[in-house]
Amino acid sequence: FTLEASRRASSFWALRNLTEMLWEVDLHSDIRGLRLPSALVFGELDMQIPYDDTAEELQTSFNDTGLLRSTTTLEDTHHYINLEDPKAIAHAVKNLLSE
Repeated sequence: FTLEASRRASSFWALRNLTEMLWEVDLHSDIRGLRLPSALVFGELDMQIPYDDTAEELQTSFNDTGLLRSTTTLEDTHHYINLEDPKAIAHAVKNLLSE
């Protein structure tokens, strides 16, 4: 019980601090260099990288590689999709790998 409580508290602390960070890194130019099949998964409520501002741009960049296999937008989900809805991420990866 103590270990689990400690894990949860540290996860909450890490998530809170990551959420408050300002991200000023733009990796869009690096997308063209990708050589692996890709799947995009967006959180509709993402405030770190707002969906409305980035989804179309990212889809275009990934489409230009010819390797975009799927795009999914999850309702009621924010930036940390893997923490909020790990099953959705697992599903996206499983579908990508099964192609």
